[in-house]
Amino acid sequence: MSIKVQTLPDISVFMITRDDAKHLEQAIRQAKKIAKEIIVIDYGSVDNTMKIAERHADKVYQKQWLGVSRMKSFAVSICSYSWVMHLSANEVLTSALIEEMNKKFVKQMVKGAIGFKIARKYYVGGNFVRWGGFYPDRQLRIFQKSLAHFKTGTLEESVEVWDAKKGLYLTESPRIFSFKGAVDYYAFETINDMKNYYRFNAEIGRKKISYLSALVGSVACFVERFIFQLGFLDGALGYKMAMILSMYIWRQYKESRLEDEY
Repeated sequence: MSIKVQTLPDISVFMITRDDAKHLEQAIRQAKKIAKEIIVIDYGSVDNTMKIAERHADKVYQKQWLGVSRMKSFAVSICSYSWVMHLSANEVLTSALIEEMNKKFVKQMVKGAIGFKIARKYYVGGNFVRWGGFYPDRQLRIFQKSLAHFKTGTLEESVEVWDAKKGLYLTESPRIFSFKGAVDYYAFETINDMKNYYRFNAEIGRKKISYLSALVGSVACFVERFIFQLGFLDGALGYKMAMILSMYIWRQYKESRLEDEY
């Protein structure tokens, strides 16, 4: 008689959505291959996101926007299982990552794992952006529910996990392991979508910095992304993306100046 060996623990996957119909069904279908539970929390979609979620997810919630950190904290609180994975609705697990998780997850748990980082393959308009610091862009996305804490002050407000040995919330620890496999991250449909996203975030995330700091910071960002991180190997797309991130820093300064005038 053969005995089935469980290669993965029970995992809850949550996604926070708004008008994410394009990739949501594919994202859920792939996530189901490793997850015991799929949870979707939506905050005001007007496309088919809710219909897709109700058809394919295990739990679906509609909630007013609370801010990134509080939304993610709420999502974690309603997860049923001790291991939690956060995915965006435009992040699709690759077959290579699923296979690797099945092979290695439990082995790393035995070693005392408290979290796992996952690489992201960044796509703009269907083009994989390999250079400029966009890949592998490993993010802490799988973690123990009881140890999770969301830090603020970044665009995505990423998760940290409690390391009892050090008495700190961390994103780097010998007990946080990395998978080589990646998710396909369909970040933006067009380069203009990316430009509008960073322009909007510059407006709401304005920083009071000096003219010189803004100038040096924006130039340094472009040089780092386009030259040192080899963004030029992605051609015109790499140039445009480096410029967008550079201008993001500059616009934060400009928006803070406008605020001071009123």
